[in-house]
This record gives sequence, structure tokens and C-alpha cells, in this order.
Amino acid sequence: MRSLLIAGLLAATLPLSAQARGFSTEDLGSVQDDPSCIRQAEATFAAFKREVEAGDYQSGSWTAALYRIYGDDFDAIITCNYGPDGNSRATLVVHSGYDTDRVLRKRAAERLKALWKQY
Repeated sequence: MRSLLIAGLLAATLPLSAQARGFSTEDLGSVQDDPSCIRQAEATFAAFKREVEAGDYQSGSWTAALYRIYGDDFDAIITCNYGPDGNSRATLVVHSGYDTDRVLRKRAAERLKALWKQY
């Protein structure tokens, strides 16, 4: 989890053209505060798990992570960081251990972003 978190945070800080292979990042926008952001992340991951095979998800005070998306080597993390105007800024990072399935990884990121908007 720690290495995924660190890798996700690094990927989120890079411009899209400079991101490392195996990562897809999506800006999820502003949320009122970190607890609201985490609740929305948990609802997003729960809805996604109802649609596709995925492992467990875990959350902390400013991150939530979903493991084994599609029952494979894909993981997702949503970070909730201090943003402008005292709000929380949400970022989604989907990671795969290899770059050959970037279409599937991007599809997961886009679906998670769509679900995020519903909650």
C-alpha cells in the first residue's frame, strides 16, 4: 500500500506527458472536506466493485485504495488533499504493474471518474 501511495502521489504531480508507464491519473475536482472526500471515494469504489471483479478497498484519513481491479494487477487510489479555499482536492490514480493493458487501465479510470460524479 505504501509503495502504491508514493507512486500515485508522484504520478499525480507530473504533467500527463511526463507520467510513468503504468499510471492513469484523473482530477476529480473539489470536495467540501477530507471526510466527505473519503466517503465519496468509498461509495465510488463500492459501486465499481458491484460492476466488475475487484478486491478489497481500504481507506484512511486522506486516501482510499481499491485493489485487484478486474481480478488482475490493477489498483486505484483516490487522494484527498488540501485544496484552494480550504476544500479538499480529489485525485484518482489507477496503476498497473505493466503497461501492456493501458486501454483497460484507462477504461477503469474513466469509469471510476464517472461513478465519482454520481456521489
